[in-house]
Amino acid sequence: MSEKFLFAKHSFNQWSLCYLEEQNHKDISKFISIINLNEEILASDYSYGQVYFEFLGEKKNEFLNKLTHFDLRSKNFLDLTLAQTLVARIDCTIYNLKGKYLITCNRSFEDYFIERIKDTANVN
Repeated sequence: MSEKFLFAKHSFNQWSLCYLEEQNHKDISKFISIINLNEEILASDYSYGQVYFEFLGEKKNEFLNKLTHFDLRSKNFLDLTLAQTLVARIDCTIYNLKGKYLITCNRSFEDYFIERIKDTANVN
C-alpha cells in the first residue's frame, strides 16, 4: 500500500489494484495497457462494475458484525489485508486499511447494500 493505491492479493493468481485517490479513467486504461504488455499478466478494469463503501470510527466492527459473520478482530484480520466474504448476504471484499474498512461489491447490489446499512443503523 502507498498513499495513492493498494495492491492486494486475492488468491494465487488474482490481484486487485485500488486507487485511494480519484484517477482519470484514461490514465487507468493506459496503465492497464502497460501491464498487459507482459504476456504473463492479464489485467482488467472492473471499476465501473463495482461499488465501494468506506467504514470508519470506533464502532465500525460492532456495526459490521451485524452484517457479516467474518471475524473483524485485529488479531485475525490484520492491517493491510483483505478478505472475501459475505456482507449482508452479498459477496464482498473487505480491505483493512489501518483504522478503516473499504468494502466493495458488484454494482448491481448497491441499492440492496445501502438498504441493509440503513436497516442496521436503525437497530439499537
